[in-house]
Amino acid sequence: MRRQSSARGVAAVHRDSGPICPLTDEEIAHWAPRLGSPVSSHPNVLAEREKLRAVVTDWFNRAKILYRVLTRPPNGPQAPFRVDTALPEIAGRLDAIRQELLDLPGAVTALLHVRFANYDQALTAVGALPFMLNEVAASWHKPQPGQPSLWKEAEAIGRLIKAVEHFTSAKLPSPRSEKRQAEFEFVRLLTRRLLPELTDAQFRTVLRHWDESRRKGEL
Repeated sequence: MRRQSSARGVAAVHRDSGPICPLTDEEIAHWAPRLGSPVSSHPNVLAEREKLRAVVTDWFNRAKILYRVLTRPPNGPQAPFRVDTALPEIAGRLDAIRQELLDLPGAVTALLHVRFANYDQALTAVGALPFMLNEVAASWHKPQPGQPSLWKEAEAIGRLIKAVEHFTSAKLPSPRSEKRQAEFEFVRLLTRRLLPELTDAQFRTVLRHWDESRRKGEL
């Protein structure tokens, strides 16, 4: 009976087939006061629970999509696509192309404006693309020594940590700290729902990878 109740709690989060919260109603009720204001001091307990549900649903699904992308096998036998190096190269070529367009003779530019009303808009889009590509490349997984696959897990779990930080409005400390262990316990719970095969030892390694990436400014 309890299992059916829990299932209904999860299913009730998004009845429109959108993203689904990985936590049950009981888990939300348990964790909201542990992460936020105590039940006795919060003026609206239900609002606090719904905030936690919404934040977890959003960031959990971001983590799930990111991990799916990071672990997607390459198509065919070609060498792996290095996003962190390929996107800046494409961005550089786009910058050069935009400059060539800006250097076209005035008569050609005038004709382009006459023929195509949205020419300026297209030129602006070409100029914006390098920024977008470089920003994605800067935050993308980079091959690391040791256990490279766990760096991918670290990027995904970094999104789960964002959920906690969003809810509490405070950055988590280093996982080596003794402070705010409840938040890290909550991240471990979310990780079990996202990556059920990840062991506790691997989770600790992932947290170290996440902390190192944050100190380097990669997150």
